Amino acid sequence: MDTFDFILRYNEQGLFPLSSTVVFAKHGSPAIASYLQNSVFVSKPAVAQTFLPAVRAHALKDQHHLRSTPILDPIASYYLYDLVLRNHAKYQVQPVATRHLYGYVFRDDEPLSPTSQYRKFRDRGYSLKAEYDHFAKIDGSTVRLRRRECGKSTDEHTMHG
Repeated sequence: MDTFDFILRYNEQGLFPLSSTVVFAKHGSPAIASYLQNSVFVSKPAVAQTFLPAVRAHALKDQHHLRSTPILDPIASYYLYDLVLRNHAKYQVQPVATRHLYGYVFRDDEPLSPTSQYRKFRDRGYSLKAEYDHFAKIDGSTVRLRRRECGKSTDEHTMHG
């Protein structure tokens, strides 16, 4: 499977699938790969070009909540698909007895459906909610790690999901 096939097959399963990513990949995969290699990832930072800044987009999660996420330009999206595909061995499902893992992963070189992974995650949450009286929720995009310095609490790092 090449990058275009990967994009064509899995773009629709992303959070905000853009048809422009598919169009750019279909009509310009070799040119995009060359641009990335020769203009973005060059050894002289003074002449290197960068990706466009991500913009925020919003979509309804349900009737009362909005999902906010950054939208990448088609070249940056192409690069991420290519990066994941070239390094898919690092994203293999690795069962761990003490953990349940969900997300964007591969099994035997085939990407698992993000939709089915999310459904398993959600179903597991419902079963645990029925089993336990109390639970905690953490929004991973806003978790702040803190440290104490000279009696003052300071932000050390903010994780973004």
